[in-house]
Amino acid sequence: MNFALPLVPFFPRHARFVFPAPARYARPTRNLPNRSCLDLGNAQGLTITCLRGAIWLTHDGDPKDVVLEAGQSHTVTRAARLIAQGLEDAELRAD
Repeated sequence: MNFALPLVPFFPRHARFVFPAPARYARPTRNLPNRSCLDLGNAQGLTITCLRGAIWLTHDGDPKDVVLEAGQSHTVTRAARLIAQGLEDAELRAD
């Protein structure tokens, strides 16, 4: 006696499938042309990373400024408006 079995793939319950994240979930970056400014608002808790070029960061009311070059990052600890200015054509990411 022959029994015909349906051709259904069998996957054990413990099998996990990992798919790469779509491009829309990639962290967005922002181009910052030379001498242009970007108002990041209250960026407390964010980490600003300079991916290319150089960026000058300044907080309202804080005399200390931060200059980031390619590959450097800065974690914002103040609850004040943050302004980023491109010292040359730059690219930044805020996580």
